[in-house]
Amino acid sequence: MVILNFAGMLRSIWPREFKNFFKIKPYLYITLGVYTILVVMLALRHESWADEAQAWLIAKECTVPDLLLHVIRYEGTPALWHLILMVPAKLGLPYKYISLFSASISIISIYFFLRFSPFNPILKVLLPFTYFIFFQYSVVARSYVLLPLLLFILASFYERWQEKIFIFVTLTSLLANVSIHATLLSIFIFLYCYTDIVRKWVLLSETHKRSYILGAIIYIFILCLILIQVYPPADVSFAPGTRFNIPLFLVESVYRMSDSLFSNYTLEHNWSLGYGLSFALFFYFILLWLLRKGVLVLYLLPIVSILVLFHVKYYNVWHQGILFIYLIFVLWISFIKKSRFRQDETSNVNNIAEHKERWWRKIINISIAIISIIQIYWSVNTFLFDFNTSYSGSRQTALFLQSNNLTNLKIAAFGFKCTAIQPYFTENIYTNINIDSKKSYWVWSVNNYNRPVLFNNPDVIIESIPAMYSDGSLTLDGYKAIQRFNGNLYWKTGCLEDEDFIIYIRE
Repeated sequence: MVILNFAGMLRSIWPREFKNFFKIKPYLYITLGVYTILVVMLALRHESWADEAQAWLIAKECTVPDLLLHVIRYEGTPALWHLILMVPAKLGLPYKYISLFSASISIISIYFFLRFSPFNPILKVLLPFTYFIFFQYSVVARSYVLLPLLLFILASFYERWQEKIFIFVTLTSLLANVSIHATLLSIFIFLYCYTDIVRKWVLLSETHKRSYILGAIIYIFILCLILIQVYPPADVSFAPGTRFNIPLFLVESVYRMSDSLFSNYTLEHNWSLGYGLSFALFFYFILLWLLRKGVLVLYLLPIVSILVLFHVKYYNVWHQGILFIYLIFVLWISFIKKSRFRQDETSNVNNIAEHKERWWRKIINISIAIISIIQIYWSVNTFLFDFNTSYSGSRQTALFLQSNNLTNLKIAAFGFKCTAIQPYFTENIYTNINIDSKKSYWVWSVNNYNRPVLFNNPDVIIESIPAMYSDGSLTLDGYKAIQRFNGNLYWKTGCLEDEDFIIYIRE
């Protein structure tokens, strides 16, 4: 039944192409095949880290009402990813396959990209292997894996959204539930599209008017539900407070926009004049192109709002991919829209306009191709590292605890990243975490830090590095370190941070 419903949705969204939905050119099948093989290989080797584990544990241990009304408020994100994870988690899929589950979603995204995107063959081959699409929003099993899927489907559906308003509302609502950043993207996409409706409102039939009004009401209702989900409780400990400094905001935004494309200031801390000139030149051409195509507002308003969110509330490096994926989305829309400046009907002027259009496309294609090649270099580095080295020490730590029968003893955890070990067990193995509820996930509450590591005199202590409020090692009378399992969160060209675990045992 689910398959039939999905097929019906595909037929509704792409009525002309449905019969040939799975027919693409041979070189695109080769691209998809290579992407699938590499991503699956890496997903099977990837050791999931704490943030991946946190979502899995919540999905596994929470009921839907508890998730939506209580738990998700401490996570700072809508609950769509957790609801999706409930299916494999509650059906008993081994946690080690979470990356394979995530990668399968990204493979579907790439098929939509290859099947429907208007980019030239070179970009169709290159873009799937760029860093965020290939690894961060694919192998790393987090909610961001849904971004390419939903944005690519929306882009492929863009020319017909007015004909299928409720499918459009469904897609934008799903997008809004991916993350707070995606909520902003969804709102501006929705407003941009509805602006066209407002312009020709008097020409619409009453039936169409009612459909558009109902669609808007449904969408606003979904946004209200999201607000309820993400409104933080008073005792939340994650990313408390706000800040705003305009000069700092401008500097940070340039670095973050550049890092989302071709630089790596996060690790190199060296943003040269060459980077600056390249960044300025690239965005000069991009912004002019988007202006010509009438989608500059569709790009700038969401991007600026997300950059403000980064500055005011919270930012981490993997959020850069949101900026990159959304740029691909807007460029996709721009490639299927007619230029705003082609208004003269004379053949001579049209020929000149078409000539300019071809040159503009070449400039954009070359720019994106260069960025893609740089990011593919990051993807190669990351693939080799994650395939041959531990991304997280959590899996090895769990195996050590199991093989040495340490789970029969009282175990205490020090640091949030110890959450990464929990999914390998059927229940909470820590005596100082969630001692009342017995839940395995980390609760981002200020009250969560009131359980000291020596609570209940544990036999075993596990320290995560970098641990919360730790300088890297514990000094405890009566305990000795017996094992350390290393992990490194790899970022583009180097290690971003450790995810090591040290096991201490009572002497």
